[in-house]
Amino acid sequence: LSMDPHSSNNSFTNSFVTNVYEPLVKFNEKLQVEPALAESWTTVSPTVWRFTLRKGVKFHNGEALDSTALKLNLEALRGTLASVYGTHTLGSAVPFTANIKAITVVDALTVVVTTWRAQPDFMDTIYASGRFYMRAPAQIKTAAACKAAPIGTGPFTFVSGTQEETKVAKNPNYWRKDKDGNALPYLNSITFKYISEPAQ
Repeated sequence: LSMDPHSSNNSFTNSFVTNVYEPLVKFNEKLQVEPALAESWTTVSPTVWRFTLRKGVKFHNGEALDSTALKLNLEALRGTLASVYGTHTLGSAVPFTANIKAITVVDALTVVVTTWRAQPDFMDTIYASGRFYMRAPAQIKTAAACKAAPIGTGPFTFVSGTQEETKVAKNPNYWRKDKDGNALPYLNSITFKYISEPAQ
């Protein structure tokens, strides 16, 4: 049983990943790309994109979401880390990221992505239907950690998971607030229960 959203697309994994992980960008109700973990981005040229991360965001294990972590995640998504960390870094994202030529760290919060050719819908690729979640470096670097315990930046942290249920708990250090300035999330925990026969 894999808890890694990039190597497993089963309903068990997909049911809770959006509570544990977050992407760089998201789509609003008008299907427009909005900032998520990426605070902003600019098109330097038709083949060069500059991303700036939000300051102070951390993964659940305390690792910083910085440009080094972002580069590691993008390299894992495009499949270039398989020879270094193992084939567990390969996933469905490899064909989506085939146009990426290079990923360059500029400073602590800035990364430049260069593509082989111009791609007007590149931000759609970065969103990838919400599947390009940012994982903690510690999770990416070993196959066992990648499968065992999701480590993201989301509103909830992973507590436990079986074939029958998954439990997540409130992330006390979550970066987002609601429109009134209240800390998110509102709930202390969530338990996902799986029913083998939906008709029941």
